[in-house]
Amino acid sequence: MVILVWTPRDGSTRIISMRKANDREIQTYRHRLD
Repeated sequence: MVILVWTPRDGSTRIISMRKANDREIQTYRHRLD
């Protein structure tokens, strides 16, 4: 799982940051993926 931060810009999507999720983040968001 990765954490992605993005922003809409000039009709497209710009990625600001992408990194591997830590254990706490995985536990927080896992239920949304099931």
